Amino acid sequence: MKERNRSGSAEASLLALATEVFGVDARAWLETPHHFLSGATPSAFAADGGVERVRSILLAIHYGGAV
Repeated sequence: MKERNRSGSAEASLLALATEVFGVDARAWLETPHHFLSGATPSAFAADGGVERVRSILLAIHYGGAV
């Protein structure tokens, strides 16, 4: 149960950050394959343990940094 809560918390955190970056298009971004994630969707990549990579991409987009 603890692992599930942590996963849900990470997903909620990514959705909140994506919403800050993309507004109403956040869910669409999370479900669109991304070339920096080997063609995986950000949500699938995060679910497979890549939460920090997805967060890094979102922060780079938000603040204009390099990915």
